[in-house]
Amino acid sequence: MADHTRDDSIAAIARRTLATAPPRFALVGLSMGGYVAFEIMRQAPERVARLALLDTAPGPRSRRRRRRGCHSSKWLQPDVLPKFPTASSATVHTDRHGDAALKALVRTMAEETGRRPFCAR
Repeated sequence: MADHTRDDSIAAIARRTLATAPPRFALVGLSMGGYVAFEIMRQAPERVARLALLDTAPGPRSRRRRRRGCHSSKWLQPDVLPKFPTASSATVHTDRHGDAALKALVRTMAEETGRRPFCAR
């Protein structure tokens, strides 16, 4: 799993990921991870044996949507964060929408990640 919390750009996240990945590997990108996956494919396509992209899309429209979310400073405030898992329910199967443990995991991931990597260009 790539560490996407230490870099200020998608390209830098991809470089760090490639530096620690095996010579050839399967790559899965979810949401913003898909942007990183596209960049990894740009930087080193020969290293990717298989690629899976989930709930992600390239292009200007997705970048605009991500930037809008990035600039919303409210998204990690304590009164908003508990709503985060249900707000992103498109990434979770409907059978799991009531799963409190999964919601807690997604909330923890959001807290640990913070806004910085989501805002990376």
